[in-house]
Amino acid sequence: MADTFLLEKTPRGFVPAFPQDADDASAIPMGTQLCVSMPNKSGKANRFFWALMTHAGNALGIDKRSLATELLVKLNRIEAFQFTDGRMQVVPRSIAAMKVDEFRSFLDEAILLLITHHLPDMSRDRLLAEVLRMCGVSYADIMGGRR
Repeated sequence: MADTFLLEKTPRGFVPAFPQDADDASAIPMGTQLCVSMPNKSGKANRFFWALMTHAGNALGIDKRSLATELLVKLNRIEAFQFTDGRMQVVPRSIAAMKVDEFRSFLDEAILLLITHHLPDMSRDRLLAEVLRMCGVSYADIMGGRR
């Protein structure tokens, strides 16, 4: 079950925004209280990124968080912490904390890594089209019109 999913407000109340959101919402036990927060200006970028991770992860048989962590580490989007005993801990950077230009650069590199090493039989255009169908957000939407 995802710890974040999107809801859309309708005259009948809040409903899952996309099929994946419906799956995630259905896993929540009846009577559970939820905290709803409004998406920030990067909501579209986050939605696109997590749809990409879900789609590629499903194709690879791994969960979206593991795939995101792997891409962040492989693409050197990490923070290293040194403990008092001298041990180092590597932690992936937060997608949400990235500035727009850094996120765009990371996304381009992540897509390239996915199609060259993880999904070599899938073209970039096909991958982006499938993610658009999943989440309703296009690559151009979050890249300022760039394709």
